[in-house]
Amino acid sequence: MGMPQSAADRHAERTRLAQLVQPTTLAADQLLPVLPPLAPLLPHGGLRRGSVVTVSGSLRLALALAAGVTQGNLWAAFAGIPELGVVAAAETGVALQRLALIPNPGVQWAWVIATLLDAIDLVVTQPPAACGQTVGHQLATRAREHRSVLVVLGTWPSPDLNLHVDHEPWIGLEAGAGYLQQRRARVITTGRGSATRPHEAWLWLPFRDGTVQPAT
Repeated sequence: MGMPQSAADRHAERTRLAQLVQPTTLAADQLLPVLPPLAPLLPHGGLRRGSVVTVSGSLRLALALAAGVTQGNLWAAFAGIPELGVVAAAETGVALQRLALIPNPGVQWAWVIATLLDAIDLVVTQPPAACGQTVGHQLATRAREHRSVLVVLGTWPSPDLNLHVDHEPWIGLEAGAGYLQQRRARVITTGRGSATRPHEAWLWLPFRDGTVQPAT
């Protein structure tokens, strides 16, 4: 028969077992998938669940984020972005069968976004001018509690991650004529915590077929 454990031994054993079963915070189930060209821009190669991400300068980049999520058999929603076209979404790679569109939530914008965050993995929106910090804090808390990702076009108080896009001129126009074919862009990622160090990449946003591709 073994000797009975002391209180210190029992505490050490509990600590060891807790470390063995503790989930890894960077495990795949903590991240939403993204398209391969976007992975180097993100601190852990994906969108961290429960976070708020701002995208400035490009609706196409927001569509590319939704493309990676929906191709991973998850759901994305766009709300309050009436100019969004289904054709552009499909060209970028969004799986339309896993996309919800609410073009104009109206005065119920905050309630609509909160409801979507309860059930949708990725929610993309453009806040109305009247959206204040209190509403922003409430929606960020909602995303964190439900492990969804809120992507905001434009500015937002204290986002976890910001993706800023600087575009070059379109390729395909000659002397005011011709078709818009593709556009090169520099994307810079900044943020808080593990995203403090900026990341940068050149992308075709979009490439000539509407997709997002690396641009060297």
